[in-house]
Parts: sequence; structure tokens; C-alpha cells
Amino acid sequence: MPTNKRYRTKPRREKYLGLTAELKRVLLYGRGFFDNLNHVSEEVIQQAWEQHGSNLMAAWIAEHPGSRPFAWWKFEAVPEHGERRIVDLRFTPDLRAGWIKYGILSTHTVPPIQEAESEYLDRHDLLTKEERHLLGN
Repeated sequence: MPTNKRYRTKPRREKYLGLTAELKRVLLYGRGFFDNLNHVSEEVIQQAWEQHGSNLMAAWIAEHPGSRPFAWWKFEAVPEHGERRIVDLRFTPDLRAGWIKYGILSTHTVPPIQEAESEYLDRHDLLTKEERHLLGN
């Protein structure tokens, strides 16, 4: 006998299967090689960051002192200290929506929309001694 019952299917959970070049790029920059084609779930990004974050951070800081990779901003800085300050007063909430990546505003534009990463890190006392020396702080 036919019924009107509808069965709900659970949404498929993407599994973390290891650090691929695409996933590493998402961790570092917030977007992959083929950003419009492959959207990595936040759950997978977080799992990868928990597993590989310390190694990626060390390499990143050595190469880019005074800045941090995208996943660090996403999972550590923004939840604890908030986003970087907006310095361009013409940057309205409507424009902001177009620059959101995985729920946070993380921009590197010319002219800058947000304060420099090094200023944010210095203000929250998050720079290492080596970075302070290299940046002259």
C-alpha cells in the first residue's frame, strides 16, 4: 500500500583522506588550484589543520615572517581574537560578503581592505621573537 512517508537521508560527510596538494593549498591560502570546481568542506580543512598545522606553520613563518596561513586565521586567530580591522572605510557590508572565505574575511588586496597581518599579530602579541627581530619590532 502506498504511503506519504518521506525518508530523510543524512548528508554525506566528506572524509579526510590525507594531505593532498589541493588541500594543502586550501590550508595555506583559503582556496585550491581549481577553486570554482573543488570546494573542500570545513570539516576536512579542520581535520587536516589539526594533523598538519604545526608543520605548515613552522614552514610558513620561516618563509613569510609576520603573516600566517589561512587555516590559522580560520581556526585559531579569528575565534580567539576576531578578524583583522577594516582600514578601507568604503568597504561596506555588501562588499564584505563577496570576500568571505569559509566564513571569515581574509583579504590581500591593493589597496588593502584590512590591516596588515603583522600589525594584527603585533597587537595581539602573537609574533615570535625571530619575527619581531626580522620585522624590526
